[in-house]
Amino acid sequence: MAVSVPQELHDFRNFLYLTWKHLGLPDPTPTQYDIAAYVDNGPRRCCIQAFRGVGKSWITSAFVTHQLLQHCLLQVAHLV
Repeated sequence: MAVSVPQELHDFRNFLYLTWKHLGLPDPTPTQYDIAAYVDNGPRRCCIQAFRGVGKSWITSAFVTHQLLQHCLLQVAHLV
């Protein structure tokens, strides 16, 4: 069964905002929005470097959820 995703949620930054609200977190910071834009539109494989506490892991988790919502058959590999 295909899930219809609202057009506004195709932009990961909007999805990130809604995810933060759902989790009871404050609005994403400009730095978090920059990371979200880079993850969404940057190279397929990338390394995100930022100071501790910026939310890199949270943003990445939200991005994986965003991708699975849009592409339900997507396979995600976790590399350590």
